[in-house]
Amino acid sequence: MAKTSACFLLFLTIFCHSISAQEHRYVVHFADKENNQYSIDRPLEFLSQNAIDRRQRQGIAITTQDLPVTSGYVQTLTTQGAEVLFTSRWFNAALIILNQNEVTNIEDLNFVNKVELVAPASAFSSREKTHKKFDLEFDDESVNMEATDFQNQMLGVDQMHQEGFRGEGMLIVVVDGGFTAADELPYFEHLFNENRVLDVYNFVEQNQDVYKRSTHGTRVLACIGASFPQQITGTAPGANFALFISEDVGSEYRIEEYNWVFAAERADSLGADVINTSLGYNQFDDPSMDYAKSDIDGQTAVISRAANIAAEKGMVIVNSAGNSGNNAWQIITPPADAEHVLSVGSVTTNFLRSSFSSLGPTADGRIKPDVMALGSGTVVGVDVSTGGIVSSNGTSFSSPLVAGLSAGLWQAFPGLTSFEVMQVLKESADNAATPNNEFGYGIPNFTRAQEIADELQSNIKLDLKAFPNPVLQSQLTLSSNDVNLSGRMEYTIYNPLGQLIATGDRLIGRMSQQVDIPFERIPPGIYFLNVTINDQAQSLRVLKY
Repeated sequence: MAKTSACFLLFLTIFCHSISAQEHRYVVHFADKENNQYSIDRPLEFLSQNAIDRRQRQGIAITTQDLPVTSGYVQTLTTQGAEVLFTSRWFNAALIILNQNEVTNIEDLNFVNKVELVAPASAFSSREKTHKKFDLEFDDESVNMEATDFQNQMLGVDQMHQEGFRGEGMLIVVVDGGFTAADELPYFEHLFNENRVLDVYNFVEQNQDVYKRSTHGTRVLACIGASFPQQITGTAPGANFALFISEDVGSEYRIEEYNWVFAAERADSLGADVINTSLGYNQFDDPSMDYAKSDIDGQTAVISRAANIAAEKGMVIVNSAGNSGNNAWQIITPPADAEHVLSVGSVTTNFLRSSFSSLGPTADGRIKPDVMALGSGTVVGVDVSTGGIVSSNGTSFSSPLVAGLSAGLWQAFPGLTSFEVMQVLKESADNAATPNNEFGYGIPNFTRAQEIADELQSNIKLDLKAFPNPVLQSQLTLSSNDVNLSGRMEYTIYNPLGQLIATGDRLIGRMSQQVDIPFERIPPGIYFLNVTINDQAQSLRVLKY
């Protein structure tokens, strides 16, 4: 009896210790980026050339927000017993695994602002299961459709393809819950045979195994990138892709929002043009993490704040509006509430709003969704065993259709900024004259978007080109095709912090098509050259090596 009691006591001691020593996942928010080993003057150390070029084309400064977190802070977390999984440049934070008893020690560090619980130790699941956010997205192979022709024609994508814009040269990032068998399906063979899947990462499991966990991402990808003659064609089958898993389909915790942050930052670093996300968050397995309807203001949810930052870095962010239109929640879910996110609702084959498509407005009164596309009976693949067309319902599938349209439009008009692409698509939609919180601006159309983009570009008064850019030696040369351009030219050069570096002026004689700007005394880095000639202005982004 004594032996049994001793064993029971030992078991109880071990059990109690295991409870008290639970390791949870936390996000540590740092107070600053002091003593950082990186500098905005050396952006190639933390951004790809493509990412820098995207910023330059759009006049976007590289700031301290872009710097990686201070490595010394991360090292200190490690010495305090934390396992650091990921860091966030934009949020100046780190995702860690930590014994809950050690949290206070981390909170007391002088460089830490706060420590946020984002998932309990038991949250991670390697299982595939249908999660609540996908419940309204059901298969229906009885829908009578002519493959992808209808959903593409609705957006004018057929015309876009005929004009040669299929997304070539554009990088589209799909952030989702899994891409089961995408590397084996025949309608994706072109992507893998041509090496156009440039990057993959599973932020849930911290590895590169993305072709599992859920078919949801596979179907989303098909809406954009599929190509199978006489059967299905995505809206941008010529694009390059990166596939990221941020969503754990087996549970729902705040960590998944942060997974999206890490994925978006990776997309930014790669130089992505478009991010599609067919996810939304409002209720979690831990009710203390839930968002109220008053939080749907584009500024409260973690993922909404991150999506706005991603857009400000020069990417077009496209997101499903949500499938809550006929349930108690009814309205859009983050990040569809973010101001700079192109939120996409669903229409039926009769051009009516799908009953499940989430409504607006945001809590601060903005119209949402922004645009609509086919989400009832959307073609999302081919059943390889029967050859039959597979279709599904949900704003999850209207969103990627618009993401591909965005890529094709931007390919056709590379001089547009990401915000201009978003605005042009909204203005091209069939409800643009009277936008509302059921249809937003309506269904966008490539042909109408072309006309609007043409007019927008024709309003650019100066058409200066700068070379060589990057500047390799002592000067930058400006040229113009306008042989009549003449008068007094004034210029200023600013660094990304907004500090004036140089200024000058000179007279330009008629027929003079080239002007040299001295750069020999300007140190390496990214600069913004503002040029004014006869009250006409233009800003150019210049990289000095």
